[in-house]
Amino acid sequence: MKRLYSIFLMIIIFNIFLPFHSIMAITTINPGFDVIEKPLGMSTKDVRIILADLIHQAMGFLGIVFVVMILYGGFAWMISMGDEEKVKAAKNTIVSSVIGIILVITSYSIVNFIFTSLLNAI
Repeated sequence: MKRLYSIFLMIIIFNIFLPFHSIMAITTINPGFDVIEKPLGMSTKDVRIILADLIHQAMGFLGIVFVVMILYGGFAWMISMGDEEKVKAAKNTIVSSVIGIILVITSYSIVNFIFTSLLNAI
């Protein structure tokens, strides 16, 4: 009789805790993090997306630097008043900025091609 009572008690205890397993399976991996992230302004983005955003922002910044350097070189050329050294320096500024933007675009294209190829290979 004692054995039957213990088996019956074990079945009851098992059935009491059984429904909670399905509820616990529904919860997320990181419960409660959104409570902290939203007030602090933190993001739940993937690291790859954050790095891609940083690269795009850097490309935009380098584009602005390129335009400013071209304008500076053109302005320096205009106010050189025929002085050969100033004209040569202005030309060097323009040529250097064009070479720099070509290098930046080429390196971005190569890195983008390599990452795309690696991701497609996986």
